[in-house]
Amino acid sequence: MRAKLFLVRDRLGVKPLVFAVRGQRLAFASTVSALRAAGFADEIDEQAIADYLEFGFVTEARTIYSNVARVPAASILEWSERGTKITQYWQPPSASSTCTVAPTFDETVEVSGKTAAEGG
Repeated sequence: MRAKLFLVRDRLGVKPLVFAVRGQRLAFASTVSALRAAGFADEIDEQAIADYLEFGFVTEARTIYSNVARVPAASILEWSERGTKITQYWQPPSASSTCTVAPTFDETVEVSGKTAAEGG
């Protein structure tokens, strides 16, 4: 029997989920500092530092530590003796699939005016 663990992140990525793998051990938490306190985060990711200096934040693709990763929004991380695999289970509908005809400027102003008049 093969043991597997699944970590699932919410569809919009509201709640953070980070993980680190060391050998045959997996640690996960909602904050990188929790993984650091547990001894799973130690080496600084130089590219993350460069991203921070350029953008003012560490991009979603990485964390400040090189051996800590994020589970992307709407994704499932599968961890087993074979390693980790991330699968996206949902993606937001595209604008073209939800709205076949774009409203005109006048229609948009009319709807906005009604919403403002109704107090919304």
